[in-house]
Amino acid sequence: MNVTVYSKPGCQQCKFACLTLDRAGIPYSVVDVTTNAAALEYVQDLGYSQAPVVI
Repeated sequence: MNVTVYSKPGCQQCKFACLTLDRAGIPYSVVDVTTNAAALEYVQDLGYSQAPVVI
């Protein structure tokens, strides 16, 4: 299973989501939606308007 956290800098909820995954021992990758236009478009197309989005 691949887990991706779509995040943005300075986001406390994003940090908490990553901390929760770390504590659970779940590997994940982080994608910064402020520097990756395709990732931003992807999460917006899914209907999300706030970070984090965990898939």
